[in-house]
Amino acid sequence: MTKRDTNLDDIAEAIQGLATLVDDRFEQVDRRFEQVDHRFEAIESELHGIRQEQREMSEWLERIDNRILGIETDIKEIYDRIIALEKKAPHLTRSEHEELAAKLEAVIAWAQNVSQKTGVPLPKL
Repeated sequence: MTKRDTNLDDIAEAIQGLATLVDDRFEQVDRRFEQVDHRFEAIESELHGIRQEQREMSEWLERIDNRILGIETDIKEIYDRIIALEKKAPHLTRSEHEELAAKLEAVIAWAQNVSQKTGVPLPKL
C-alpha cells in the first residue's frame, strides 16, 4: 500500500463535503422544528379554546347556583309563612281559610313550575 499525498484541493473537497452534510442536516432539523412549531400552535390554540369554554361554564354554573340560592330562599320564606299560618289556623274564619287555601294552591303551582324549569324535584306533598 502506498500512501497518497494530500493536497489542498483534497482538503478543500473534504471540507466542502462536510459542509454539505452539515447543511443538509440543519435543513432537516429546521423542517422538523417547523413541524413541531405547527403542532404546538395547534395545541395552544385548542387549549385556549378549552380555557375559554371552562370560563364560560364556570360563569354559567355560578349563575345557576345564584338562581338556586334564590329559589331556596323563596322556599324557606314560604315554609316559614306556612308554619306561622299553621300556628294561627285555629283562630281563622272560613273566608280566611278559603283565601289561604287559594294562596297555597297558587304557591304549589308556582313551585311545580319552578321544579319543571329547573329540574329540581319537589318533595311529596
